[in-house]
Amino acid sequence: MTALSAGLPLFPRGLAEIAGDYDAILLDLWGVVHDGERPYPGAVDTLEALARLSKPVCLLSNAPRLGGVVVEAMERMGIARSLYTAILTSGDVVNHALVARSEPEFRALGDRCFFIGPERDWNLLDGTGIAPVTREQDADFVLCTGPVDLTETEEDYRPVLEACARRRLPMVCANPDKAVVRAGKRVMCAGALASVYESLGCPVIWRGKPEVHIFHEAVRLLLGDTGSGRVLMVGDGLHTDIPGARDAGIDAAFVAGGLNAADLGTRHGDRPDPARVLALLDAHGLSPRVVLPALVWQDTCGFY
Repeated sequence: MTALSAGLPLFPRGLAEIAGDYDAILLDLWGVVHDGERPYPGAVDTLEALARLSKPVCLLSNAPRLGGVVVEAMERMGIARSLYTAILTSGDVVNHALVARSEPEFRALGDRCFFIGPERDWNLLDGTGIAPVTREQDADFVLCTGPVDLTETEEDYRPVLEACARRRLPMVCANPDKAVVRAGKRVMCAGALASVYESLGCPVIWRGKPEVHIFHEAVRLLLGDTGSGRVLMVGDGLHTDIPGARDAGIDAAFVAGGLNAADLGTRHGDRPDPARVLALLDAHGLSPRVVLPALVWQDTCGFY
C-alpha cells in the first residue's frame, strides 16, 4: 500500500496528538533531535514533555561511535541525559558484535583492521582486542565509520577502497546512512563508501538501521525481554528509519525536515507541500502513520 492509497494523515499538531497511543518512543538523532551541532527548535521541549509523562524513550542512532560518547556530545548541546531512558547506536551494535564474535561473519574477521574514519570514532574498538593498522596489506578487514573530513566525497576514497578490494578484505560498515545534514549542509556518511565497496564486488557487513535487530534491541531496552507494547519510531531516514520500523512491526512518524528538506523544497520545520511529501513516500513505497514537519510537542507555528 502506498502513502497516497493509505490516505496518510499529514501534519498533526505535534507529537502530543499521537504519543498517548504508544507505550514507548524511538527517536532518531541527526535530522530529528539535532543537526550535529545544536538541537532543533522544539526537540528538547518534546523530550521534556515525554519525560513528564514517564514515557520510555530510546534514542536510536546510526552514529558510528559508542553511545556514551554520543551522550557527552548531546549534553554539550544542552540535551540532558535525564531526558531519555536509553540510547543505542550502530557503533554500540558493532562494538558488541566485535567483542562477542558470536556471529560467523564476525568470527571470521581476524584481529587487525584498516580503519576508514576519523579518530573520534576509534572508541568503537574499545574492549575488542582489535588492532588498527595503517596499511591495507597488513589488515584482516576494513572498518568504516565515514569520512575523515566532512568535505570529502566518495571519489576521494576510491583509490583506498580499490586497494582494499584488490585484497578482497571484508568491510564492516558501522553507519548504513549514506548522508546526513549537518548545520544545514549535506555530508557523506559511511554507507556511501560501503556502497562503493560493494560495487567493487567486495563483501560488506552492515550494522545499524534499517536492520530489524537494532529496532528489536531498542524496544527490549525500553519494554523488557518480552517487548510487549506499542512502539513508535520517529525518524527522517527513508532508507533507514521508516523501512526499518516497518520491517520490525513498529509504527513510524516521518519527519519531513532534516535529510529530506532540500528534496521537498523547504527548510527543517517549515510545512512542505503535501503533494511533494506523498510523492516522495510513494517513490519509496512507504506509508508511515503520520508526517511531521519537525519534532515538536504541540505546534504553535501553523504546520497543520
